[in-house]
Amino acid sequence: MKDLFVFDIDGVITHPSRKINTEPEILNYIIEKLKTGHPVALNTGRSLAWIKERVINLLLAKIQNKAILKNLTAVGEMG
Repeated sequence: MKDLFVFDIDGVITHPSRKINTEPEILNYIIEKLKTGHPVALNTGRSLAWIKERVINLLLAKIQNKAILKNLTAVGEMG
C-alpha cells in the first residue's frame, strides 16, 4: 500500500495572498509522487473551476504521461 499525500491548495500550492503558484517545486514534488504511483489529493474550499485554472492546468503543462493523473483527486467547494 502506498502513502496518500494530501495538499491544501491555499498557502501550500498557491501563495496565500496572491492566489497563484509562486513555487513550482511543490508541483514537481506532486508530479514525482504521482509518477511513483502514490495517490495525491488536493483540497480547498474554492471552486473546481478555480482549482483547474490555478493548479490542474499547471500540472497538465508539466506532465508528459497523463496516465499518472489516475492517482490525482481534487476536492473543492467545501467537499
